[in-house]
Amino acid sequence: GSTIAPPAAGGNVPTWLEIDNNSANTEKCALYYCIASSSSHTTGTWNGINGMVAAVLSGQSVSTPIGGVALGRQSQSNIVTAPAITLAQTDGSSTILHFFSRRTNTGWGPVRAGYTMLLPVSGTPMNALASKDVTSSDGSCTITRTGGSWTSTSGSIEIRAH
Repeated sequence: GSTIAPPAAGGNVPTWLEIDNNSANTEKCALYYCIASSSSHTTGTWNGINGMVAAVLSGQSVSTPIGGVALGRQSQSNIVTAPAITLAQTDGSSTILHFFSRRTNTGWGPVRAGYTMLLPVSGTPMNALASKDVTSSDGSCTITRTGGSWTSTSGSIEIRAH
């Protein structure tokens, strides 16, 4: 598989830090984050990707923004599960995000009770982003996708509030 590297551009580019990657040959997934240091960042171009899910949060921890993280891959299934994570904070103040991706699909079904769908995108590529409603504990988040049963990528990440 090809390496997924953060963008390089001229101007005020934030420092992107890799959190995790699944090192897969197909349906590769990498998680990056940055902390904005200005309101005028240059975005740049991400190379070697078919799709992207981005979330912008404010008011989160600057010193230790990332808590629990887990990546998953499901082969030949129309059920995609973002794995459970071990939370760094269990006081309910973190944001827990679950993402799902497949290069080609026709649609996403609803997420299960206790989760909110934030970004369902159909087409090519097809990505979805969901959040957990109560963040004092975590579990896996399952979603059904339509349009065939191919390998999919998923992940879960805790964004810490303090």
